[in-house]
Amino acid sequence: MPLLRLRQVHGAVSVIAEEPLPAEPPEGDILLSRPGGPAIAVQGADCVPLLIADRRRGVVAAAHAGWRGLVQGVPAQTVRRMREVYGSAPADLVAAIGPSVGACCYEVGPDVAEAFAAAGFSRRPCACAWPTG
Repeated sequence: MPLLRLRQVHGAVSVIAEEPLPAEPPEGDILLSRPGGPAIAVQGADCVPLLIADRRRGVVAAAHAGWRGLVQGVPAQTVRRMREVYGSAPADLVAAIGPSVGACCYEVGPDVAEAFAAAGFSRRPCACAWPTG
């Protein structure tokens, strides 16, 4: 089975996986595929890998969401594109969020906090997922 990957750019551009596969990986951070279509994959280091499957239609999406992608709404954009392209209903979707860096291990500056605030996210401080001490 062919595998399609992206040249991830820390944004919210989606690509529909179709054959024949392009010679070079297309730019984007969201990949969509249908049953029988190419296998899809994203890479994550400190960024969030997100996998979404439609249990009824059998379509899937893989998304790469760094902080810039999260500010741009990658999770919501992925669901929106699945609805537009395949007619997926949110109630039929299941999601898996892969490992990524957390607030306990990664400090950001005020520019990142301001970017989230400008996108409408809460200014409430994030709590660490692990207890301290």
